[in-house]
Amino acid sequence: MDSGSVNLYAELFKTLGMLAIVLGILGTCLYLVKKFMAKNFSIGEKSKIRLVSSFYLGSREKLVMVDVEGEKLLIGVTRENISLISKLGKTEENLQQEETQPEFSKIFKENLKTRFLSKKGKKD
Repeated sequence: MDSGSVNLYAELFKTLGMLAIVLGILGTCLYLVKKFMAKNFSIGEKSKIRLVSSFYLGSREKLVMVDVEGEKLLIGVTRENISLISKLGKTEENLQQEETQPEFSKIFKENLKTRFLSKKGKKD
């Protein structure tokens, strides 16, 4: 009776050990895949392509709005193909940023004027 119970515990211990090894290998593989996929494909805020919204039309058909560097695109996705439906132009946020940011030439001219006038005033 003792020898049977010892073998049962030994087998249970071996099974749990193997399970731990398999789960460890699986976890390591998942970590490496996630790490390398993040490098190859932009994920998160660094991405220049962002999914704005999607609308399901049927079981295998949907409309997707994507923001690509500030320009919104409406894309139709079906089982057979993907097609561009419409370019919606720049987003309001990007247009406001462009309006609020002064052009380089204007800033350069203003700096030249202020530096030139300040040097002239010191000489007199």
